Formats: sequence, structure tokens, C-alpha cells
Amino acid sequence: MKNLSIIILFTLLLNGNAFAKVKSKDITFPGKYYTKEIKTCSAIPKDKSFSNKSTIDTVKGVVGFDWSAYHKKYSNSIWVEHKAITTPIKIMIAGTHIAMGDKNQTNINIAKDLLLEIAKANTLYNSISYKELKKKEDVGKIITLKLLAGTMNMNLQANGLVTI
Repeated sequence: MKNLSIIILFTLLLNGNAFAKVKSKDITFPGKYYTKEIKTCSAIPKDKSFSNKSTIDTVKGVVGFDWSAYHKKYSNSIWVEHKAITTPIKIMIAGTHIAMGDKNQTNINIAKDLLLEIAKANTLYNSISYKELKKKEDVGKIITLKLLAGTMNMNLQANGLVTI
């Protein structure tokens, strides 16, 4: 009976916050860190706007990108070459930010259309999942062997047996 009482007490204490009635008007943000207006950040280069054709072309270059094939060709379990996907996505984010900040409806529409193109082409859809990665039993063995080889090489160098 004592254990049951303790469990009920802990349940009530842990769920206490779930019953709080917090309304959005009760939340305040420090004025130095947040603003109520949407505007363009001065840190984003203006040439990343969707008014610039090269920005649109760079983002379109990722439509239908085969990440799996690219990864197999240019990456390994230790080093992932990702610029082919991260550069266009960063430019997409910057262009969208500029369009929203400037309230440029034409560029906002371009951003939406590009996102739809990327989605319709199933870009990155075939990326390997965590569960699939765990099924590959050799991955762990390869990483372990590489780390072991690196450690052995460092030990040999430290003892003056190998020089590079």
C-alpha cells in the first residue's frame, strides 16, 4: 500500500505542469533578442536573393539529387562529403529569408515552387535511415578497424617505429 501511495504521489507531481493553463499573452520575450517584425537579416548576402538567376539555378541543381549514389562515390564511414547538398540548401534558406524579409511576393512564390519541385522529385527520400544503418553489421566492424588502425599507427609513431 505504501508503494502505491508513493507511485500516485510521483505521478501527480510529474504531471502537475500538464494541467497548467498558460496562454500566449502570458509569455513575454526579452526585447533585445526578439522582435515582432519580420525583416531581412543584414548578415545574409543580397546576391542570394531569388531575383538572382544563379541562386535559382543553384537550388534547382539539388532537385532529384541522388544522395545515396553521391555518398557511395565520394564519402566513407568517417568522412561525409556533403557540399553538393548543403550548399544549395543553405542558398535556398537564404533566398527564402530574403524574400520573406523583403515581403517580395514574386520571390516568395519562387521559394514555394522550388520547395515543391524538390519534394515532388523525392530528393533525399531514399537516404538511409538509422534502422537500416544498424542492420548493416559490417559498418560497426569497419569503424572499429579504422579506429584500431589509427590508434596502432599513432602508437607506432610515438615509439619511433614509424615516421610519416
